[in-house]
Amino acid sequence: MNDDSSRRSVADLLDLIGTWISVVGTIVSAIALTVEFSENNNSRPLSGRFLVDVRPAPQQRAGLPEEHEPDA
Repeated sequence: MNDDSSRRSVADLLDLIGTWISVVGTIVSAIALTVEFSENNNSRPLSGRFLVDVRPAPQQRAGLPEEHEPDA
């Protein structure tokens, strides 16, 4: 009987630790998102410094045709 209750208390302790890890991870994620939004508070709020710039090249934005190398 004592062995069963100790197993249950260990399982409860591990469950509690897992819950706290989840809570701390959620808080850290929320802080990271807040910092990301405050650093990039310009016209493109979701552009992080590690994301790829998907805007068209300057000549395409200006309406100029793209330059291609002639086929040899």
